[in-house]
Amino acid sequence: MKNFLLGVNLKSFHKSLVFLFFLIIFSKNINAQVNQKVENFTLLNVQDDKNVSLNDFLPQSLVVIIVTSASCPYSNSYKDRLINLVKKYEKNAKFLFLNPENTQDATKLQETAKTYQSTYLLDKDQKITTLLQATKTPEVFVLQANVGSFFLKYHGAIDDNPQVAEDVTKKYLEDALQNLINKKNIEVNYYKPTGCMIKK
Repeated sequence: MKNFLLGVNLKSFHKSLVFLFFLIIFSKNINAQVNQKVENFTLLNVQDDKNVSLNDFLPQSLVVIIVTSASCPYSNSYKDRLINLVKKYEKNAKFLFLNPENTQDATKLQETAKTYQSTYLLDKDQKITTLLQATKTPEVFVLQANVGSFFLKYHGAIDDNPQVAEDVTKKYLEDALQNLINKKNIEVNYYKPTGCMIKK
């Protein structure tokens, strides 16, 4: 009986170690991007059909890239919240909306871009989406300028309730921005986003 119980305990202990190992590896992979340099890129701005480069905004200390979609219900539910954020932080940060889809017609994209009243980039080849390792829409990436380059400081969810704005209790993106503006550390650099999977 003792040998049986010992065997059960050893199996449970072994499973716990395996779980802990993968948890550590997974956590490291999630946060691998944080504080890493984001290379310059150039994409088409749907607003005016002109190319825009990330380094064009280097005089700006903070840049927020929002990977979004005009057809994703989660992205659409965040529309008003994001418009308000753009207005609230327009003096402190530049907001770039990035669409990774190539199936939407130009008219619909332009209408969506006008709604946000901000730079709306088309990443139909998903080169930048892949560079950022974005997996869902919406998903945000907060970059901070330092010595002529941008570095990732936060990525993931916008807040803790993608469906009901009135029920939001934690504003991840806004908290990250506020901390960076106040020159404070961001306690948690990643929150898992909830949204539509980006189709490759």
